[in-house]
Amino acid sequence: MKKTAWLLDEEHSTIVFRVKHMVISTVVGQFKRFEVRAISEGDDFERGSVQCTISTADVTTNDDYRDDHLKSEALLDVTKYQEIEFKSERFDRINETKFQLRGNLTIKDITQAIEIPVTYLGKNNIDGIERSAFESDFVINRDQFDLTYNTLLESGGMVIGKEININVYITLIKKQ
Repeated sequence: MKKTAWLLDEEHSTIVFRVKHMVISTVVGQFKRFEVRAISEGDDFERGSVQCTISTADVTTNDDYRDDHLKSEALLDVTKYQEIEFKSERFDRINETKFQLRGNLTIKDITQAIEIPVTYLGKNNIDGIERSAFESDFVINRDQFDLTYNTLLESGGMVIGKEININVYITLIKKQ
């Protein structure tokens, strides 16, 4: 079957993360610049492939002090590690709209195999431009990627929670 290439529709795509802060608050951040490339078999994404590259320097939580700390050597170390990368190994269909994306996530110099649940939202063709949209919600443990800033509060809780919730909203454009 013919392979089809898909590129990111930047206007309609977002990567957001949430993490507990000071035990009771939740900080929401966003990666402002990233690239996604996908290959499907015809228009069927099952057994397709996905590659995502995220610029670490373009992360924001809408607080300059916190953003500088996030970009520092204590966490993302953006001077040394400019990108976060995901490369899929399998993209398996569970049902009509649900997929399981398996692959390798690299943050800093650590690569971990992860599984990501993906929901297919559908496709459209407007003005001759074909788009397919997906979303996903998943969690990673920041310690597995050496994001180990572990300052404790007086009450005993951690300043930054270990679990990072990631929400991905991706629209792809079929390459002509």
